[in-house]
Amino acid sequence: MLALPIVLILTNTVSQLLLPGTAIASFFGFVGEKNVALLISVFAAIIFLRPYIAIPNNRLYAEAINSAGMIILITGAGGAFGAVINSSGIGDHLIATMQSWSIPVLLLAFIFSQILRASLGSATVALVTTSSILGPMVGELGVSPILLGLAICAGGIGLSLPNDSGFWVVNRFGKLTIPQTLLAWTGGGFVAGVTALITVFILNLFAGILPGL
Repeated sequence: MLALPIVLILTNTVSQLLLPGTAIASFFGFVGEKNVALLISVFAAIIFLRPYIAIPNNRLYAEAINSAGMIILITGAGGAFGAVINSSGIGDHLIATMQSWSIPVLLLAFIFSQILRASLGSATVALVTTSSILGPMVGELGVSPILLGLAICAGGIGLSLPNDSGFWVVNRFGKLTIPQTLLAWTGGGFVAGVTALITVFILNLFAGILPGL
């Protein structure tokens, strides 16, 4: 049952590649859309798994709504908060400020991505924004585009704060307090990002020697 939404989404992808424009592709394009696939899986679970669950219906649904409802609410609020901060122009201000810093470009990419992740709460926005700024300049920066991309990704890993929806998913599903989530999730992500950055700097020592660098 857990594999059902994955199968539906994968079938959608395959049908769009192999049978574009056909009725089959249209059908799987609908049932394989991620939200529809998850909804179908919920109904399938209710139908096929209910006989094996001893908990009464009202208690079962109450527990499910209590767990999932709060996550949906906090996730939506966190995403909205990040969007408001993003619309405030903080990204443009950071770009103008950090481009004048005289630091190694790999470190600049890491810091820029890290600050955007912390301020906006979205790893995707942090990665895309940093890449769009530094990407066109990669030929002038004198660094490997692969290493620059890895440095940007390393920066986007850490500092997942309460304005990040993923922070609350971990908090609720892990049944953690906010300090515990900050220590385990935020702190762990930051350590992972710094470790990745150190690895990037080590690889940079072999630029021009290792294939692709």
